[in-house]
Amino acid sequence: MLFQIEPSDHHVFMERLDQMFQQRARVFKGRLGWDVTIENGRERDQYDAEDPTYLLYYSPDGCLRGSVRFLPMTGTNMLRDTFPQLLDGQICPDSSIYFESSRFAVETDGDQKINRLLSRGCAELFLGGIEYGLAHGKKELITVTDVFIERLFKLAGWSSERIGEEHLIGESRAVAVRLPISREYLASVRRKTGIYEPVLWSRATGMQNVGLETNADERIQGMHASLEYLRAQAKAAGMPDIADKIGAIEKAITREVMSLGHA
Repeated sequence: MLFQIEPSDHHVFMERLDQMFQQRARVFKGRLGWDVTIENGRERDQYDAEDPTYLLYYSPDGCLRGSVRFLPMTGTNMLRDTFPQLLDGQICPDSSIYFESSRFAVETDGDQKINRLLSRGCAELFLGGIEYGLAHGKKELITVTDVFIERLFKLAGWSSERIGEEHLIGESRAVAVRLPISREYLASVRRKTGIYEPVLWSRATGMQNVGLETNADERIQGMHASLEYLRAQAKAAGMPDIADKIGAIEKAITREVMSLGHA
């Protein structure tokens, strides 16, 4: 399942965000060997100060195994301000109908597999990008990525279009691509991955952003959102024991729900 953290909720979910920065350090520095700044075991960059939205992927065992960051293309963004060479002279998309995805980080070890190359975490984060875009009136997602992730988009049923040519950045064959946001592509990725239920929910709504009706999965995920909010409130009120108990209940529910076949 994906947990959405909007800019207005960063202060509420500081612990989850701290875990995400540690997870990013493990992926980008530890596994991929990128030239990124690590402080106290955490990876951050200047774009984390631009009030992004984050999606956090929790695998069926309740562990944080993936994350991605969204920023509007109308402000500071990674494509225009850090990797303009990937535009190859093209004008950078600059409209409210676009949003940028960056810092896509997935730990596949121990995660479920959709196929030989595609993990459950990758699939859910792709679906989460489409669901988020639909909920916010977006038409395209823009991202700087490598050719391997570009291939995963296709395997997942999501057609991408290159903005410029492939460039070697460090040891990565990097490209800038645009991905359509539509219900047709939501259905395509669901068919390819076999994940038909909505994956995205947030504390603000207590349910997924995209769903046709209230069903068991939505009610379960809404319950998770409520418990997470209560846990954060207990910690803020200086009641760590109660916060830990609520966290234990949340993990127990996750295990039980997964055993019953819900997402």
